[in-house]
Amino acid sequence: MSAPFEARFAGLCAECDRRILPGDLVRFQDDELVHDDHANDPPATRPDGPVCPRCWLTRPCEHDDDFKLIVPNPLGGAS
Repeated sequence: MSAPFEARFAGLCAECDRRILPGDLVRFQDDELVHDDHANDPPATRPDGPVCPRCWLTRPCEHDDDFKLIVPNPLGGAS
């Protein structure tokens, strides 16, 4: 799903078959243009947790043995 954007040209919504007019807020869902209010996929969210500086995946990852992860302890200090 793409980010919403303003339509520049007229067309048909693939979801409801209503006209899309220039200036309407639309987005691509798969390969089809739909009104923004029809988007049924929730927006992507960033996963919580520390990120590996080597592969940029959320830890744990295959590089955990290469780097020592320092997690803040809510009671103070590092654990």
